[in-house]
Amino acid sequence: MSEETAGVQAVEERGFREGSSYQAPSLAEQIKTLQGFHLRDLDIDAARDVLLAGANLTEDQRREASPEDLWYVAFVRGIEPSEEDKIGRAFQYLDFDDYMALQKSVWQKRAVELFTFVHGRPPKALELIEADEQNNNYPAFKLCYVLSRPYSISFVANCNQFDADLAFDFLLDAQQLHPRRLPYLEIISANTLAMSKIKPSMAEVAA
Repeated sequence: MSEETAGVQAVEERGFREGSSYQAPSLAEQIKTLQGFHLRDLDIDAARDVLLAGANLTEDQRREASPEDLWYVAFVRGIEPSEEDKIGRAFQYLDFDDYMALQKSVWQKRAVELFTFVHGRPPKALELIEADEQNNNYPAFKLCYVLSRPYSISFVANCNQFDADLAFDFLLDAQQLHPRRLPYLEIISANTLAMSKIKPSMAEVAA
């Protein structure tokens, strides 16, 4: 049984509770499945199973995500689109060329494949840009990179406190729900301190 199939089975076995009006501050708890259920109604293990199976994604989103990227895409797509760009502003690449290479070779390639599947032809350049903007892909690409390659990310120096708080919550939620509980905040904080590009007050919060 594959990891994805096992995740789906675990989700079905645990079940969902519908119609919660409770609003928790955690970004991870905002994730919704296609059926309208909320991960906030699940325990941590059940929420992790939802993400492993990509159960909160649309059919097109699952088709666009590679098996290796499914958890990252599922976690990022669970965030409100209006929050994705704000969170992304708190992070910077240590190797921008690596990010661009990954975006072009993996994520943009799969976006082209999805467009071709839906429309029966490859997209024109403008159509691909419009599709990316409509689906909020650019902020999502950045956050997927943060999660998949945290050793290549640091915090932005002098980031405004609101964006920094969102980013810290994002990383704390991610490490709690990651299959291996990857210590994102510790990794990226260490990168930032090593690069000397973070204010002491923020470093103390991140430590």
